[in-house]
Amino acid sequence: MPTRLRDTSNTDFPSLKATENNHIMRYNSSIDSFDLVSIDSITSISSEDGNTPNDFTDTLEQEIDPNNMTFSSIDGGSF
Repeated sequence: MPTRLRDTSNTDFPSLKATENNHIMRYNSSIDSFDLVSIDSITSISSEDGNTPNDFTDTLEQEIDPNNMTFSSIDGGSF
């Protein structure tokens, strides 16, 4: 029984280094597996058609502003 995601049969992760910061896991149907992809590549692909609503962009910029984030407690669970 795998205890890590990388040990499962349907993942294609490289050796993780600092260069993989800001990557997320996604399911890639072309290889029938999960892989890592840069957040920047997803956001650029999403806006390629130039049809990103301004309200969405404004809301996103406000909510991602670190000055607006508060963390009263973070629970990482138990292992």
